[in-house]
Parts: sequence; structure tokens; C-alpha cells
Amino acid sequence: MRIFITRQFVNDLKESSADRGLFGAWVATNDFYRNLIRFGKFDEYHFFILGKNSHTGKFLNSKELIPYFKDKRVKIRKVIQMPSFLEEAREFIFFTPNPEIFNLSRLRSIYAKNYFPVCGWIHSISYGYLLEQVFFKNMISDLQPFDSIIGISKPILESVKRMHRLIRRDVFNTMSATISYRARLDHLPLGLNSEDFIKGDNNKSRRELGLPVGKIIILYFGRFSVSDKADLFPLLFAFKRLLSKNKNIFLVLAGKNFQGNYAARLKKAGNDLGILHNIKFFLNPSQKEKNSLYAASDIFVSPSDSLQESFGLTVIEAMAAGLPAVVSDWDGYRDIVMHNKTGFRVPTYWFKCDRRASESTYLFQNNIQVEHLSLGQSVCVDMKKMIEYLSLLIKRKDLRLKFGHNARERVHKYYDWSVVIPQYEALWDTLIDRAKAHKLPPKKMPIFYPRYFECFNHYPSRILNKQTKIAITEEGAQLLKTRRFLSTVPPLNLILPQIVFLLLFYLREKEKSSIGKINEYMNKLSKEISSEEIGYHLMWMLKNYFVKLE
Repeated sequence: MRIFITRQFVNDLKESSADRGLFGAWVATNDFYRNLIRFGKFDEYHFFILGKNSHTGKFLNSKELIPYFKDKRVKIRKVIQMPSFLEEAREFIFFTPNPEIFNLSRLRSIYAKNYFPVCGWIHSISYGYLLEQVFFKNMISDLQPFDSIIGISKPILESVKRMHRLIRRDVFNTMSATISYRARLDHLPLGLNSEDFIKGDNNKSRRELGLPVGKIIILYFGRFSVSDKADLFPLLFAFKRLLSKNKNIFLVLAGKNFQGNYAARLKKAGNDLGILHNIKFFLNPSQKEKNSLYAASDIFVSPSDSLQESFGLTVIEAMAAGLPAVVSDWDGYRDIVMHNKTGFRVPTYWFKCDRRASESTYLFQNNIQVEHLSLGQSVCVDMKKMIEYLSLLIKRKDLRLKFGHNARERVHKYYDWSVVIPQYEALWDTLIDRAKAHKLPPKKMPIFYPRYFECFNHYPSRILNKQTKIAITEEGAQLLKTRRFLSTVPPLNLILPQIVFLLLFYLREKEKSSIGKINEYMNKLSKEISSEEIGYHLMWMLKNYFVKLE
């Protein structure tokens, strides 16, 4: 039986779909889970939910996910159930939609009886803090050759390799220690459902959106963020040049107004350049408006210059809608757009001048907006070439149609979820089979495993031990009689009433007993209740004066 499991932090789901709908990682993760269940062939899909009940409800009642959670293979579990599941499960993949697989490896070291592969996902890795907080920890954790981090583009995987080399070199130079990354790096793309982006009625969509019917429309769709997506001011300058030679063009700028007043600044710049009458903004458009924008447009453009850009979801969406794409030759875009076949890739330029951004990691305490803004302003997209490529597509309708057809075919062949999901599960099958060939060594605590008692046991006045004697109180006897906890039981199943009642029953019969004798009694009743769990319950009962020290 092949099982997929993941741990979903539903506290991160406070935002509505409208709030987060255009942020790439959210879209990718939601789409991935939805289509994994739709096209996947595993026997079960387990989601371990961590968060408040209200947020759990939002996750379970998500409009996008409800139909798929009705699938009998889908199991929704509380995260507190994970330890027992990890102890008993055999053939499964433990997945997380981020590169922090050291956390999953730690859970495996603590709970598992058999090896299983852990697998992570890389979206954006251009944050300075990731070197120490993620990639360094991955390198010193108990990762195995059958574990994997999946990069959604080839350039991003190359960056991870370079980061590993950097960390290895710095650790050796500062501490004369040698560390290495022992797991795999694999490349698999994101995807979409091609049928969701079938080219709609061009003129009808234009009338619905209030766009000119007779003009050639160039569409930018993405976040309005100069630090995390693209500096669009050069695009305005390029459009002014294009407009001076061809009055029959129109620019649409659409997407989530992610960065405060950036869209307003673009509008002001358009007005100052005298081209605003040929530009229309669509801020925070709905999914329906997004599809209409693709249908209404003739050319897609995205001059991304941010290290945060890792794939290009809107690029493959536009291509699926049959639009030729003119994009910067940058990171994941390079994998997607075939130059002179599905569109054009515009050359990009950079120079080694990243010291300000590197130091801002410490000066501004990992303010990623500052880092990315500084870096993005040092990356140049060749606007002369962009104007040349856009001019060619503006003049030649036949080329637009040819590239658009090729683009749609490429997305259908390589990026449709029906094609992509089997690739993920094929990789996981391979990892699972390889893990089965390895025997889990004797349990050991992972590095950085918090040992609170060892570090803080000098705080209390006294440490209790197996010889410490405990007796029931009047309050404890009353609780045993009424079986009512009132509001004293903490959340998250920290205290199990059945254990409390068993302990109180024993103490009522014995009047008083040592912790060691109490452990012996409980072990006779159930081997599954550990001495630590018994001690935890006794301390809580002592805290609430259901028992007392003798």
C-alpha cells in the first residue's frame, strides 16, 4: 500500500483565497494537492492538520479542496496522531511543500521503526536566512540517499547546489569541519489544468472588460511588486517607444496589488509619460477576470528581474490560453519559453554588486523586501531586445498565432497536471523502493533535539523521582466521583481523562504510593502508556491539587 502524507499548518490559511490567490506558492500548493488527489494513483493521502479548530475548518471547507477531500483515499488527521502513524506505517512518502526536510527527518529519527523517504519542495530560495536556517540544517541532519528536495526549475536546483558548496566551504574555513548534503536533488515542474485556460472569445472578453476591440493588446499579469516580481517602469518606457511607431496597441497591467502603492506609482509614471490613455490596470482580479484577460489579449509579457521568481505560473497559464510570451531570460522562465518557437526570451544582465543586499540580511534582520529590492535594481532586462521582439509580434499576426499554437501544445505536453502528477508519484515510488533496502539503525535523537529537562532542571526547588510518594486529595476523590473536569483540561489532548481516572482510582485504593509503584501498576494495565506519559499526568494532577506529595 503506497501512502502520501503531509503536515498542513492551517494557521497559515487565515487569508481567504482572494487575499492569497495570486501569490505563486499558495496557488502552486493548493493546485498541487487538488490535482495530486485527482490524478494520483496512491492508495491513501493523509493530511495531518496543525492549528486552531477554526482554521482547520477553513482548510477542510476550502471551496477548492472540498470535492477532493470527499475521495475515500483522503484521510484528515490531527497532527498529534502522527507519532503512532509514523511508528506503524510502511510504504509511504512524507512530503512538505518547502525545502525544510530536516524537520521530517527528525520526526523519522524519533518515531519510525522503518525507513521511509522524506521529500520537500523548493519554490523561492533567495532569502539570506535560508542558508543557515534551512540548507545548513539539511546538511547536518540525518538525511538519507533516498530523501529528496524537488526543485520546480533547473536553475533553482543549480542555485541549491551552489548554496551547498558555499556552506560546506564556509563551515570548513571557520570551524575546520566537513559537512555535506546527503539526499537527492530532483527536478519536476509545477502544472495546471489546460482545459481551464482554453482560449475564449476575444472580442466578447474585451467588451466585458472595457478594452478596445480593434487594438493589439499586450498583457502583463503578475504581482505588482518591484522587489518580489518585476520592475515594470522599464516596460512603460518600452511601451512608449512601441506606441510612437504603432498607435494600434494597448497595454494591460493586471495582478495582485501586493506592494502598497506600487501600482499607483506606475499609473503616475504612465501619466507623466503621456501614455496612460493606452494603459488599463486590473488590480486584484478574480479568477473569471483573469481568464477573460487571457482571452482578450494578443501577447503576454513578463520582464521579471527578481531572484524570488522561481517558475512562472502565469507564463504557462498565458501559454495554455494560446498567447505568445515575451519574457526575461531568467530562472524558471528559461525552462518554459522556447525561444523563437513559443515566444521570445529577452536577455538579462547582472554584475557582481550584491554586497549591499548581503549585508542587509544582518542590518535589517532578514527583511527580505529590502534584500530583493536591492538585488532587483541591479538586474537589467534588455529593453532594446524586448522592443524588437514585441514589435515583431505586433506586426506579424501569423507569428502570434504560430507561437500561440506552439505554446498551447507545449503546456499540454509538459505542464498539464495529468502529465506532471504521474512524474511525482513515479519519483516517490523509486524513493520508497530504495528506502525499503535500508535498515533503520537504533534510535538516536537528532541534532538540536530540545532537551528541556536536561537544560532547565535546576529551576525547580525539587526534582521528583521513582521513590517520591504521592497521595490522592479530597479534590481528586471528588473528580473521580463526578468525572467532570470543568475547564481545567488543557487543549491538544495533552491530558487524557482515562489516564487521570486510572491513576486516581489506584491512589484511592492504595491511599498513597511511590511513582515507581504507580508505573508498575499502569504498565500491567497497558504497555502502550510510557512511564514518561504517566509522570506527565501525575505532574498535571499535582499542579491542580488532585494529588499531593507525602
